[in-house]
Amino acid sequence: MSISEKVRELIPEAIAVVSQGNMRFTVRQLFYKVRELYLKRYPNEPFFGDKAKRAEQGYDTFTQDFIPSYERKYGKINGMIREKRGNYCSRREYNIENVEVDDTLILDGFDKGVSDKILVVEKAGFYRMLIENSFPQRFDLNIICLQGFSTEAGRNILKVLEDSGFKILVLHDYDINGILICETLTKPTKRRDIFVENIIDLGFDWNDVQEFINRGLLPEPTKLSKQDTSKLEGLLQRGNISEEEYEFLKHYRIELNALTPLDFLEWLKQKFEQFGIWKVVPSERELASKVSNAAKIEIEDEIKKQFGIEELNDIYYELGEVLSEFVWREDDLFKIKVDLEEFKEFLKQDELSFWRLVAHKYTVNKLNGKREKIIQELIKRGLREELKDRVKRLEEIVAKIKAIVEV
Repeated sequence: MSISEKVRELIPEAIAVVSQGNMRFTVRQLFYKVRELYLKRYPNEPFFGDKAKRAEQGYDTFTQDFIPSYERKYGKINGMIREKRGNYCSRREYNIENVEVDDTLILDGFDKGVSDKILVVEKAGFYRMLIENSFPQRFDLNIICLQGFSTEAGRNILKVLEDSGFKILVLHDYDINGILICETLTKPTKRRDIFVENIIDLGFDWNDVQEFINRGLLPEPTKLSKQDTSKLEGLLQRGNISEEEYEFLKHYRIELNALTPLDFLEWLKQKFEQFGIWKVVPSERELASKVSNAAKIEIEDEIKKQFGIEELNDIYYELGEVLSEFVWREDDLFKIKVDLEEFKEFLKQDELSFWRLVAHKYTVNKLNGKREKIIQELIKRGLREELKDRVKRLEEIVAKIKAIVEV
């Protein structure tokens, strides 16, 4: 049997050990348990990567090759926490949310009524630059950063979004891996059979490179490894690059970061114009609905001002503040006798809660039969007088509202 076949037999046992019934576990914990079981059963045979020069290669092989193929055949491994790799910025109506990408990502943050396109970038730093310079708002964009080659979780996200009608735009360096990022997103691989059918490759492409060089931008010299050389030759053989590009990429590359933020903004505007991409323009029906709802909110706010309801809210807030300050000042009323052994019993009954939360439940129990006595003592100490002025203002505002309503 091959290593993969032997490991496949050990997976159920390893899952049972690391989950211990219903505990969630990381993919790395599963890797170490599988490795331990494998070496005990096959002490004279190498495990994933044991012959590799790099120790992490075994883990990479396990997570990037074995786990995806195993799950395609047997389904998702329940309870396994995958390592996060990347971020996404979902463009909601009034704010931007930044969330890490993993296999449990909830896609309800992507509102097609607000944005109709997803921009995929490969670098975390560049992703942050786009967010900080308001690119999502400028172009009604959602942005996903997959930090290099797409993971299975990243591909799943993009596939679901594509099927939901979003345009998928890809932004990458002009180098071997940048070009391959686009290719691997749109084609099934040995590791993953999920892919995006249609993307818009924004570049950098060869035309961009020539334009940048003509404008005086210096390409970055690079020295290819044997692996990179093999990748480059593959790109040429598959017709993804020309002979001229091949010769350039043997010696140079151009990163997205080579452009200043302002230069990049102008370049992206030109690209969007080239592909007919702009901000979201709603249908007349959608716009009419939005305007109608916005008008209701505006009139509602105006009525609140005229009726003094906003002032009413302010008074309620002030009452709460005064009450809070008074209660916290009377410290001696709240010296409640505690019993540590008694509290331990509460902890035993609620072992899934932090002790501070259990302490709150313990406090509720200790206050039984004492609440009204404490409140009456606070009133005796002047609580009513502290609240008197605010209550009077409250009555005046209520009288004002009543007069308006009666008219």
